[in-house]
Amino acid sequence: PMPEFFVDSALYYDAGNADELAAQIEKVIGMPARARSALGEAGRERARRFSWEECARRTLEELASAAASAVRPTRAARG
Repeated sequence: PMPEFFVDSALYYDAGNADELAAQIEKVIGMPARARSALGEAGRERARRFSWEECARRTLEELASAAASAVRPTRAARG
């Protein structure tokens, strides 16, 4: 798991540590339904930030910003 992506919308364990994974699964199973639901909704909300549409929108914004701030050559510099 990657905390920088999932932030507080996931529970974490050391990769390859089956005991820690099992403990986190048990933790989720033992959560009240409202807490499980909130964790799931937080995960879905976080995932929306990484949809293709959102990535495309952000990329276009950055490209437009870069193009708007680009130095335009003067007539003399163009030859």
